[in-house]
Amino acid sequence: MQVLLNSTTYYSFLGLLVCFFSGLDNTLIANESATIPFVEKQGFIIIEAEMNGLTGNFILDTGADDLFINQPEVNSTKRENFTSIHGTISASSLVLQQFSIGNKVWNNLEAYSLDLSNIEQSLDQKIDGIVGLSLIQSVTFLIDYSKGVIELNPSKEKAIGTNKNFSIQKIPYEVINESLVVISFDIEGITYKMGIDSGAACNVLFKSNKKVIKKAVKLAESAYHVTSPNKTSKKSTSSAYQFNTCQLANIKVKGAEFLVDKTFDTSINIDGLINPYLLGIDKYLFDTSRKELILFINRK
Repeated sequence: MQVLLNSTTYYSFLGLLVCFFSGLDNTLIANESATIPFVEKQGFIIIEAEMNGLTGNFILDTGADDLFINQPEVNSTKRENFTSIHGTISASSLVLQQFSIGNKVWNNLEAYSLDLSNIEQSLDQKIDGIVGLSLIQSVTFLIDYSKGVIELNPSKEKAIGTNKNFSIQKIPYEVINESLVVISFDIEGITYKMGIDSGAACNVLFKSNKKVIKKAVKLAESAYHVTSPNKTSKKSTSSAYQFNTCQLANIKVKGAEFLVDKTFDTSINIDGLINPYLLGIDKYLFDTSRKELILFINRK
């Protein structure tokens, strides 16, 4: 599936939240198996979780490293800094008496407060927080949009399924800042280092390398402007580009769209973010033991 941007599309500023430290100790046992249902909305993965006895909607973000709760600043003597695509975000620490996803329960869990009102406005839905991968830690992690489920440590049979109408593509990756998966991705013959982020509402190119960006956008098939809110709730005008040919390993992607925004600022050594689902890939698996991203490509 290709999700097209238009003049009314809002993208989320959460796109990338990478903690300067690894802060959650109450993670799942690495070899536990579990199935987590989800709903896809504008490219986001939305799961149900229970917080202090109340059920809410949470965005599962493979580019985030911790648990964030949607609420105004709390009175806390402990604050932590996080890197986002718009710069450093400071968040207050809080402790949840209980937090659960399915039958997995955490007690006295540390989390951070963050205003997610822009995301709620974009999705037209109440969002109670963001769940990062450091909380749901597993050796293998399958995201299957076609079935609307996340499988933690699935068996080989469960991962592959009964449908033989696909090919498997394995892509090596590196991990930076302890949580962000980074792969190589070609746009019109230029190779970029891109973060894999299920919490990105659009594919993004940072404007940090102006010469490379300039060369890429000259080759774009089409361009137009998008008005979007940034983290300060002010609106900024960005440029969106549709590229004729992109390539992920041996997989060619036609008509992929990327946002290039002058307000993006990151100290992390990557060129942008991609959400595989927005590139038409609806089933992929992270193998943390081998550091491989495994894509299941429909042959039809």
